[in-house]
Amino acid sequence: MDDINLTAYALLPAALVGTVLNWAVFYSIHKLKSFNHSFGFLLTNQTLFDALNSTSFLFYFCPMVLFDVPIMKQYSHHCGFVILLCSEISIMTHLAISFNRFCAVWIPYSYQSVFSNKNTKFLIAAILLFCVSVALFFYEKLCYLYYDEKIHFLTFSTSDLCSFIGWYGDFLKNASIVAFVVFMDILTVVKVRMITKKVESGINENAQNKMSSREMRFLKQTVAQGSVFMMELLAYFFVPQYTSNKMIVFFSTSFAWVAMHAADGSEKILVLSGKQSQDHVDEPDYSQLESSMNFMFLETSFLKPLAAFQRVQVAEHLPYFESHQVDPAFYKDSSNNVKYRRRARAHDVDIMLKLCLKQATAWGDQLKPFKKLSPVSKKNILAEYCLAFLLIDQGFKTAREADSGIWLLQNGSFMHSDYFFGLPYAAIDMESMKIKTQLHYNFVSDLLETVAKPFRRLEVDEVECAVLKILMLLKPSCSERAIYCGQEGVVAGLYSRCLDELMKHTME
Repeated sequence: MDDINLTAYALLPAALVGTVLNWAVFYSIHKLKSFNHSFGFLLTNQTLFDALNSTSFLFYFCPMVLFDVPIMKQYSHHCGFVILLCSEISIMTHLAISFNRFCAVWIPYSYQSVFSNKNTKFLIAAILLFCVSVALFFYEKLCYLYYDEKIHFLTFSTSDLCSFIGWYGDFLKNASIVAFVVFMDILTVVKVRMITKKVESGINENAQNKMSSREMRFLKQTVAQGSVFMMELLAYFFVPQYTSNKMIVFFSTSFAWVAMHAADGSEKILVLSGKQSQDHVDEPDYSQLESSMNFMFLETSFLKPLAAFQRVQVAEHLPYFESHQVDPAFYKDSSNNVKYRRRARAHDVDIMLKLCLKQATAWGDQLKPFKKLSPVSKKNILAEYCLAFLLIDQGFKTAREADSGIWLLQNGSFMHSDYFFGLPYAAIDMESMKIKTQLHYNFVSDLLETVAKPFRRLEVDEVECAVLKILMLLKPSCSERAIYCGQEGVVAGLYSRCLDELMKHTME
């Protein structure tokens, strides 16, 4: 009766929770496109076997004890084999996930080749082949993990060989793997901290606090997860040797085993819920990194906030021109299609330059290396940078919206390589136009050929525009030498981080 009560009120709910959570995670991963990469494949594999582990307890072990089914007890070693096999695969996959994170931060440029989709699938197949082969030989041929009615939990057959296999093949092996996983995760956190130190001077204080809190949370999670796993192994192998109390033995063996996999499922649910909420806000960044570490990197991206800031600036273009009494430059029909654009005027260009200087300054202030400069140094950079900033915005708009031969300003007015295009006939003075038309043609044609055409051909998006603005700000060619003197490390860190995130963005 005690066995039935313990199973009904403790083990059965834990097994049910573990089964539901792990299968829910398994289903969710297949629904999230952002997991279609190396880490996602590994997490899927681990979740599948955690789910099978909990399911085996729920539909075999619990009914066997609750209903006292003799034939199920007779073949309980098959259930023990499945449970042990699932645990072995889960632990080995956890090791692979830890190594995945380790490589992502220590060898980022080789990560895609080391953990390509093909290599990851081969690694998963190797883990399955190894674990199944070892489990069949050790736990189906040499030794059994069966239900012992005297001690009321799964245990190895009582022989010297089985004791040896249980101690070295199960306990010491798994304990070593857990210790190594914790060690690698700590090294991963160390490297992440090194990376964030390079860029934290270039981001705002809130972002710094978020990054630090995620690092500490991941470190605590890693140590806690490893400690719990180690305690479960110690309890399973040692507690039954020192006590015969059924309650203590039950909670340190069967219940601890099931609860550990249920807790693993609940942890993944929390991670996935955070990831799903991210996906509804913006497109996911590159795989890449995690139990928590993968998402930590995604969340600490500084390209996404800057791309969002860029969208805010673009939305300010038309209201800014309107506030300076500039006539509307285009009209749209009821279908929201542009039916008319007017030629750019001198007033458009004047307001355009004021807007550009204002927004280029605001953009630069998003990066601390620029924000810390003296007003004179800022002016030296902005003297050339604001024009590059302007051309990036106009080139992107032209590539997306304009017809061939037309260059668009921020307010939608245009310049055409043909000087007379859109010019009222009455305003044309042929005698004074020869040099002007040639210069105008050269100017607009160069803009279209060197900016708009590459933007259109390469399908440059808003994130890549943000990268261009960042890189040109960090590598100015103004007359003042060493303008970022004293901030070289921060600038180099931001430059490297920007290129890394650009690589990840282009691979999506």
